[in-house]
Amino acid sequence: MHDTKPEDTQIVSKKICITGIVQGIGFRPFIYQAAIKYEISGFVSNTLDGVTIAVQGKTQAIDTFVQYIIDHPPVHARIHDIKINTILPLKTNTFQIIDSQLSRNTSPAIPPDIATCQNCLIEMNDPSDRRFHYPFINCTHCGPRFTIVRDIPFDRHQTSMSQFSLCHVCQKEYINPFNRRFHAQAISCAACGPQAQLIARDQTVIRENPIQKAVALLHGGKILAIKGLGGFHLCVDATNDDAVCRLRKEKKRPDKPLAIMAANIDTIKGFAAVNSLEIEQLQSPQCPIVILKKKQHHRLSRHIASGETFGVMLPYTPLHHLLMTSFQGLIMTSGNTSDHPIVFDNDTAMKQLHFADYFLIHDRPIVNACDDSIVRIIDNQVHLYRRARGYVPEPIHLHVSLPKILAVGGHQKNTICLAHGKHAYVSQHLGDLSNVDTILRMKRAIHFWKRLTRIDPEHVACDMHPSYESTLIANELGLPVIPVGHHHAHVAACMAEQGLKGPLIGIVLDGTGYGSDQTVWGGEVLLCENHTAKRIAHLFQVPMPAGESAIKFPWKMALSWLRASFGDDGVQVFNQLNRGAIDNTSANVVNQIIQNKIHSPLTSSMGRLFDAISWMLGFTKPVTFEGQAAIVLETLASECTQVYDYTFCKSDLMIIDVRPMIRQIVSDILADLDISIISSKFHNTLVDIFYDLSYLLEKEWQINDIVLSGGVFQNKRLVSGMRNKFHKSNFRLSFPKSIPCNDGCISLGQAYLGGLIAGATAV
Repeated sequence: MHDTKPEDTQIVSKKICITGIVQGIGFRPFIYQAAIKYEISGFVSNTLDGVTIAVQGKTQAIDTFVQYIIDHPPVHARIHDIKINTILPLKTNTFQIIDSQLSRNTSPAIPPDIATCQNCLIEMNDPSDRRFHYPFINCTHCGPRFTIVRDIPFDRHQTSMSQFSLCHVCQKEYINPFNRRFHAQAISCAACGPQAQLIARDQTVIRENPIQKAVALLHGGKILAIKGLGGFHLCVDATNDDAVCRLRKEKKRPDKPLAIMAANIDTIKGFAAVNSLEIEQLQSPQCPIVILKKKQHHRLSRHIASGETFGVMLPYTPLHHLLMTSFQGLIMTSGNTSDHPIVFDNDTAMKQLHFADYFLIHDRPIVNACDDSIVRIIDNQVHLYRRARGYVPEPIHLHVSLPKILAVGGHQKNTICLAHGKHAYVSQHLGDLSNVDTILRMKRAIHFWKRLTRIDPEHVACDMHPSYESTLIANELGLPVIPVGHHHAHVAACMAEQGLKGPLIGIVLDGTGYGSDQTVWGGEVLLCENHTAKRIAHLFQVPMPAGESAIKFPWKMALSWLRASFGDDGVQVFNQLNRGAIDNTSANVVNQIIQNKIHSPLTSSMGRLFDAISWMLGFTKPVTFEGQAAIVLETLASECTQVYDYTFCKSDLMIIDVRPMIRQIVSDILADLDISIISSKFHNTLVDIFYDLSYLLEKEWQINDIVLSGGVFQNKRLVSGMRNKFHKSNFRLSFPKSIPCNDGCISLGQAYLGGLIAGATAV
């Protein structure tokens, strides 16, 4: 027997403050049940930054109680910190959940939206259950969170569920400590909660069962606009060629892949190869779109995606599950028109998505629009391509303590970031700031996130580009502005999330970024330490004829690279490769633009090099979505180990000269070498370039930590090649983990660097 020490039976009173993701996921009911289990009195309440627990009981019981919380938290909880202090005795013999306490801390504790849990699905499909086929069933373990919250703490009256009063049965569940819906803030049922409605394009309300009728309409080839968690989807039957083509035409999305929703993993296996890690992501609470390799033979429409992959997700709302019962797959693409943000309210959907045949809507308002997140598994590692639903608003934890700062992000794939102390809050994906709607949404996001985080920024960080919309917005805020280099922000974002201080080498490969020399960067190697960066190498610069027009028309970059590689003979070589795709007049005009240096800024962009090579190998169409030419080039590549020649030229900077490669590629094309081999050799060459360059820089700078970022690293072949090449070396490679490598990470990098410049403290 163990002797009981006198101090173990002493009655003590403690205040326990827990921060993290501890609201909206059944944490207070969990605390209540644990307190009853260990015979502890007191109370628990939400605060702005988490939960506060006041407890009274035997010392040993309270110690065991705290350890139980640490070891067995609710499945979706994330405990960041626990502080325990002794307090005066409590005048209570019971344990209660009390109203939220409004402190002024700065760490919001609400979780992201969570995919429908298995228990709710069982109830929804049980004819004897009172929530049978109810499309808004949820509990403390699943359902809407971020998308319905107006303010913290996460209590019902702070959400868009405040307009739905609980019926007496739901109220009983809500106050029952041993019910799964005990203090579930979004609880409802068919008697008291949100309702679905089906409306025709002419605004006629369909009186039949809205979901059953929607299923029939989809089978009939109709386009439906369906209101989901964070916005509308445009939906058609994924096996119907005509419906998919009509959707593409109406949405003005001729080429960009469309996302597929499948009922279950077995269905996915019918059209895509899927491994255990991909299944894990598909079935995760975040339920993102996962990029999967197509199977050669399948029944889905050939117009969904032209490449070798599909973007696939599983149903994540009860409504989705009810729709999916009889489909091989449904197209579920963002409810917007080309380049505009996702639509999230009913009236706007009826106007902007007017081409939809029917609208499956509901009356639970979406407060925060939130797109589907996108991930890809590369070499058994999760790479996040879009961080939105399921991940936001979880903070990024920092290794330094930052002052209060706002970062307004980049021009494309815009996010904003608010940081203070050890936490950085990166917003959901907002979109490209190329239209008024996205700009307005970004401005609203700034106000919302300031309220959510309780961070009133004292500085604002932005891109160095003087004309970016985000820069203009930063200058309107009346705060000290800290400009940050685009590519430095890419590296800094990875440093921030992984606690890297440097010195390290940052390799940033992307399409466009404003450089400190006022040229267009995109193939950059930076020496980074803390908040400083020095450009030490870059891709050979060539003119970018007609500026941004060269992004849409890759042949212009091909002509530029051919002129750089062959001199005056470059035009003749272009004509040999052209094969009639571009008329002579247009080619001559662009040649004159380059020759006379008219509106042709110099660029070191790796993305534009990909465009040029893609055109040379046969991609002659105008680009209709970002990265299209590069995706085609990656898809072409076969398996081979050969490489092309290249040189490094050292002056003030190391110049990566790929003109020898361009000349050899042309030779291979004219010799009719299979373009799949040429593409493979091109990718292999890039891997070798940065491997060899890293060794040269290691000798010069004695650094073996390398960060890789930028949108080009969404190329699976390049990422795998780099990992394999560096595997047995002394280099330590770091890719972004909890943030995208594309411009979705820029705001975090800006906030981190801006905070360091403004005056951060080590922690």
